[in-house]
Amino acid sequence: MLKVVVAYIDSDMFEPIRRELAAHGITSISAIAAGGASEDSFVAPHYRGSAQTQHLAEKLRLECVVGASHVQRVKDTVFSHVSRRTFLFVMSVEEASPDDSVAADPSDALA
Repeated sequence: MLKVVVAYIDSDMFEPIRRELAAHGITSISAIAAGGASEDSFVAPHYRGSAQTQHLAEKLRLECVVGASHVQRVKDTVFSHVSRRTFLFVMSVEEASPDDSVAADPSDALA
């Protein structure tokens, strides 16, 4: 069974996570710029002389499709590099193409 693992991470955690996943044979991952709402506020750089209060933290959305047996490895890797407010979820995947880019379980029959 295939799964997609989605994690929201701080951008400076991407490279260590990517390297560790690659060392375990999980090389096909995506990273997309994202923002995460937070109850904490911080002052952003000044805009036209006035400070701007932000409630949105810059994050990366990391995604990878793997076989079910690889999910725990991905989770462990992400959380070993955890920083503030890392969030991760896993969903089932019905089909993935091309199948050679997926770290699948040997018993998985890819559609």
